[in-house]
Amino acid sequence: MNHVGVDVFDDAIVDATAERQSQAGLQVGLQENEGCCFARQNKAVTYAPDGTMWEWYRKVYDLDDFAGSEVAVDQRKEASACCTANSS
Repeated sequence: MNHVGVDVFDDAIVDATAERQSQAGLQVGLQENEGCCFARQNKAVTYAPDGTMWEWYRKVYDLDDFAGSEVAVDQRKEASACCTANSS
């Protein structure tokens, strides 16, 4: 398993999750309109102590082509294979 994704239906849930994780002392990355796999998504991303990436996301719309994530270079090694397959 390279990551865990929680698909939600409202950006308010993404925002509330990010706030809750931040208050718990976790480092959280918010991404808006991020291209990942075949979709644009709004997401909150954090990592478990074992390095597993967790993302809470809302799909904004489908894409016709595979889109590599625009995750920061230092996070790409830890990001999911789905979002980094075409990234360099």
